[in-house]
Amino acid sequence: MYIFQLTVRRITFRLSNTHTQTLKLALWGAAGEVCQGLASKYGLVFVNTLHDAASVTREIAAALCLLEPGGLLAFHDYPDSGWPDVRKVVDEHARRHGWKRVGQVDYLGVFRT
Repeated sequence: MYIFQLTVRRITFRLSNTHTQTLKLALWGAAGEVCQGLASKYGLVFVNTLHDAASVTREIAAALCLLEPGGLLAFHDYPDSGWPDVRKVVDEHARRHGWKRVGQVDYLGVFRT
């Protein structure tokens, strides 16, 4: 059984000293398939899922369906050494798709797609 949470809200964050941007945020846990029915696209999708490679891969696929072109993907537990599959799968996708890591705070990595 998967436990999930879906929250959609607007946030504003500073991209630089002179530029802020308001984005919509979609947040969910291990049940990305729940989000398949959403028609909107979002500037930022936060991925917090189970830590095995299959779950991370599945959630990235769901997140990409929700993401605006050039949007941001934020990954919880990246790059936590306790959960090596998270970093492995995210880095693999970043290399393959040309994502650039634009932020890192503790175990939260943010990538521009």
